[in-house]
Amino acid sequence: MREFAMFRRTGVTMKSFLKNIRMWWKLRRSVKGARSTYIVDGSDLNQELRSRRRMAPREQLALLDRVSRFARRENIKLVVVFESRPLRKVPQGAEYRDVAVYYAGMRDNLADTILNLMHKLRGRTEVTVVTSNNQLEDRIRQSGGRIMRCSTFRKALESTGGREQRRERRPPRRRSAEQPAPSRRESRGPGDTVESMIDVVR
Repeated sequence: MREFAMFRRTGVTMKSFLKNIRMWWKLRRSVKGARSTYIVDGSDLNQELRSRRRMAPREQLALLDRVSRFARRENIKLVVVFESRPLRKVPQGAEYRDVAVYYAGMRDNLADTILNLMHKLRGRTEVTVVTSNNQLEDRIRQSGGRIMRCSTFRKALESTGGREQRRERRPPRRRSAEQPAPSRRESRGPGDTVESMIDVVR
């Protein structure tokens, strides 16, 4: 009975409480085995890419498409947080092409939402928050978290995206049997592109 009294005082229903429990459990399970997880401020990243924060639903989906391709190439786990209401196609806590998606509703709730996600995932995977919000950076730093600027993440996105496009456009070269194979650079491991560009702020 004490638990039900708590729900009445806080205005939280049993249904929403259980829904939140399932949502967090699903998130923790999705990052299991991931070497690195990046929590991305979706609006800040969009401002870095397109010079504006406000996003239409189709722009949110386009951003999710782009970062999901990047996550697969780099073999990292991404969690994107938007400062908007949930999309009908991608509800709160759902995954879109292996990218977990959360919504803060409004800008004032964004920092708390991201910090909550960071604390929930800490200890299960190495967590880095991608943002350009100075106040959020200060709070993450005080919590001992890792930070990557959106400008750095954008460079990693554009770097790997450019290589993919060049590979698709370039026809395969023919090489005679006598011609030795050209020496190749040492192969990069999963996540090396983004990890090599990270600027950790402590």
